[in-house]
Amino acid sequence: LAANGVVTFVLNNNLLTATDTISLNLKTGYANYGTYIIQAEDVTAGAANIVIKNTSAGSLSEAFVFSFNVHKGSDV
Repeated sequence: LAANGVVTFVLNNNLLTATDTISLNLKTGYANYGTYIIQAEDVTAGAANIVIKNTSAGSLSEAFVFSFNVHKGSDV
């Protein structure tokens, strides 16, 4: 992943709904603490986009392992 580069992939999970939120944690695969930002965006029924950004000034190529939690939500 290039310096300040971003990669996105789809997390499919049939338990997701559009009102849910997702917490993500990198478990392994990062060069140093704070090297990456990882977040979920565009949560819909059955899927969410996971976005990983390299915040360092150099190109990195680690293989990530991350955990996630789905927090069930509702419209207010």
